[in-house]
Amino acid sequence: MTPSRQLVSVVIPTYNARQFLNQAVASVANQTFRNLEVIIVDDGSTDGTEPPSQAQMGDIPLRYVRQSNQGPSAARNRGLAEAAGEFIAFLDADDLWLPSKLEHQMQYFRQHFDYGLVYTDIAYTDAAGKVVAPSAFKVIGHDPGRGGEGWVFERELLNNFIFPSTVVMRRCIFDDVGLFDPRLVPAEMTDLFLRISRRYQVGCVPLTLAKRRRHKEALTATFELGALPARIDLVNRYSTAGQLRPIARLKVRRLLATLHVRWGRYQLGNGERRAARRLLLQGLRHWPSGQALALLGLACFPAALLRRVKGWRARCR
Repeated sequence: MTPSRQLVSVVIPTYNARQFLNQAVASVANQTFRNLEVIIVDDGSTDGTEPPSQAQMGDIPLRYVRQSNQGPSAARNRGLAEAAGEFIAFLDADDLWLPSKLEHQMQYFRQHFDYGLVYTDIAYTDAAGKVVAPSAFKVIGHDPGRGGEGWVFERELLNNFIFPSTVVMRRCIFDDVGLFDPRLVPAEMTDLFLRISRRYQVGCVPLTLAKRRRHKEALTATFELGALPARIDLVNRYSTAGQLRPIARLKVRRLLATLHVRWGRYQLGNGERRAARRLLLQGLRHWPSGQALALLGLACFPAALLRRVKGWRARCR
């Protein structure tokens, strides 16, 4: 059976996304590729989320599974356990697909039998669904631009360009690379994509076929501030795997410096001066920069004297 006819299991993890879930499900029901099943895993929602109607799906089977709150990794792993398809697609409950998304991806798989994952371009919207510039959500070490196709491990490590709601994967690759690691929230998806791209070629459909909604309750938060420790841990772990070219190792050093400095600046702003000094020194060890030196100077400046200087500057304005 060719990939264009094989079953695709669409796994939708949801947690307190009542206002968006039906729109996500409708975008699956509108797919031009019809050999689908949908598994919604409700991870203990407390906002009154209810199962969408089977009538909304037409001829596409819909299952709604509810579990106690265990986090997005556990929800996706539960969806995988429930899935019967040879291919797996993930859709966050607050994101959307354009109608031809799966059709394009399954056509790609038909032409590339040895690829493990295919992703698409993505547009960004606000909570109301209005398209916004991707630069509004770009964060350090997280690039919304395309990363190409083929062997993309280095590019994914440096830029995190693959987004969950854009991917379709062969089910069999999970037997090789394993499931989601619940300990890595919110970096569990990036961890999986790195494991996949180390062993399989990755394909790209260069069309905007998904919409990523950004709002403060989003299930998959950006790699910003509080998520920086997980990002740093992943970069450290995978950069020591011995698969990087020298130029990529250099880029990793600069990335780690940038991530440590950003985290150090965040800690300094919260008054955690000792933690800030430690992080800024680590950043300088990876890659010296004027910004890191300046922030380190502030972190070493006596706190009481710094408050006095700030008060004096405020009175002089």
